[in-house]
Amino acid sequence: MATEQAVILKMNEGHIRGILALDEKITGVQRSPSWKQRVHRYLEAFYPPVCHVAELHGQVVGFVLGDIRGWEYGLPAAAWVDIMGVDPAHQRRSIGKRLIEAFVRE
Repeated sequence: MATEQAVILKMNEGHIRGILALDEKITGVQRSPSWKQRVHRYLEAFYPPVCHVAELHGQVVGFVLGDIRGWEYGLPAAAWVDIMGVDPAHQRRSIGKRLIEAFVRE
């Protein structure tokens, strides 16, 4: 029987709670309240948005946060990954690979 594949979506405000919960599941710690603001900043401040989530049955099972930068370092503009995570229960199913592929396409 084939395993269901997560759907890769552009991140939106509705995903923030799921991202924070997944990050806590992965790291075992609840980050400071400012981490929620950081996630929100990626959605508000960067264009084009390059952040994505993986959803399975409406639940966030993976995410990638990043932005476009480089000029401040004297480099050509490029996409930079800041942080990504995949639910341990859903690893080894190409979710991370598919998130990075979506990130690169942007």
